Formats: sequence, C-alpha cells, structure tokens
Amino acid sequence: MIENLLVFISILTAELISLGVLRVLGCDMKGKYWYTLYFFLAFFILFLAACTLYFTFNPIDHDTLKQNQATDLIYIFTGISALLAPVVLIFSLDSWKESFNAEKHDLLLRTREEICSKIQQYILYNLSKHLYESKKNILEILKSYSDSMNISEFYSKIDTSYNFIIQDLSILSDNLHRNHLNLKSFEKEETLKLQSEIIKDVNSLIAPYADFKMQLWDSVNNNRVKDFIANFDSLQTWEILENINTRHEIILKISKLKRL
Repeated sequence: MIENLLVFISILTAELISLGVLRVLGCDMKGKYWYTLYFFLAFFILFLAACTLYFTFNPIDHDTLKQNQATDLIYIFTGISALLAPVVLIFSLDSWKESFNAEKHDLLLRTREEICSKIQQYILYNLSKHLYESKKNILEILKSYSDSMNISEFYSKIDTSYNFIIQDLSILSDNLHRNHLNLKSFEKEETLKLQSEIIKDVNSLIAPYADFKMQLWDSVNNNRVKDFIANFDSLQTWEILENINTRHEIILKISKLKRL
C-alpha cells in the first residue's frame, strides 16, 4: 500500500512541479492545447489514484492478472472518462466564450478607431468648407423669402442646407454612442469616460441647430426676416461651429483615445 501511495505522490508532485516551472517562466497557460494537456494530466492522475486505491485492497496476482481485476480496471477507466467529460465541456464552452468575447472586443475597438478617424477627418478637412457653403445657401434662401413663398418648401430648403453641415457628424456621433454602449462590458472606466466626452463634444456642434431653427421660426412668424439676415453672421450657431478651440479639443481627445 505504501509503495503504491509513494508512486502516486511522486508522479503527482512531478506534474505539479512541471506546471509550476511553466508558470514561473511566464507561459500563457490558456487555450485549447493547454486545456487538452490539463485534461490528460487530470485523467492520468485520477486514474492512477483510483488504481492505487483499488490495488491497495485488491493486490495483483503476480502470476497472472485476474479476469475480474482487468474488468474492474476497464470500469475505472470508463468511470473517470465519464466523470471528466462534463468538465471538458465546461472548459470548452468557457474557452469558446473567451475567444468570442476577445474577437468582439477587437472588432468594437477597430470600429471605434474608424469612427473617430472619420470624425477627426471631417473636422479637419470638411467642416469649414461645408459650413461656408451652407451659410451661403441659407443666406440666399433667406434673401429670397417672401410671404407668397410656400413655407414648407422654405423650411425644407433651410433644413437641407444646414444638414449639409451636421448630417455626417450626427451619424458618426450616433455610431460612436452605440459603440460606447457595447464596449461598457470590456473597457476601463477611464477610456469609456473619454469616449463619452468626445460624443458630448461632437453633439455640441450638432445641438445648436435647434436654437437656430427656433430663432428662424420666430423671425418668420413676426415678419422680422430682414433683422435675422442683418444679424446672420453673428448668430451663436455659427460661433459654436466655427470655434477652433472646440475642434482642437475633440481632435486631442480622439488622439488620446487612440493611444489608450
């Protein structure tokens, strides 16, 4: 009995020392190959332990292996296999989930970087040009306004011209917001907070349209379109969209987010 126990302890110790050395060397002891190794080690150790216990109470006939002992060994082998099968399934599912989450996280990060790059590019190269063209078109529409004009058509033209500035930013902001929600279970709070700030800053360029539209409605309803035109260039809407500091802050935050 003591001999069998010593053999079992020696083998178990050797296996644990081997795994310990690999851990100290910094091996990434995850993945399907490691899980396969763990399964074989677990099976071997359990089978050896069961056999040690069995032969302690049923010593081997040194002349020949008894038929009932051979049958018992098969039963032990089968029983341990059945015992470990659910464990293998759990590890397999956990490994698949981990791999799936890693791929999802990587995809979300690539999507975020793509959206942020588009926002950065729009602010750097398109915003000023679109703002200039839209202001010019809106001003022409305002100057052509008359009481006989179809009011729905008038506002539709205004909307179309203003949306030329903010439509792309609005879409990008919505996409970045959805990306932010999906990343909540993966990213650190610091990174999520920075992404949220970028969304807020981009929305600050979009939000003024509501105020612009209300001022326009008020001017049209009170027959003060000429006054609206006279103060057109000094509207707060344009000040916000033309604010260089706001643009610079967004670009800096995007650059910082890409480095995290």
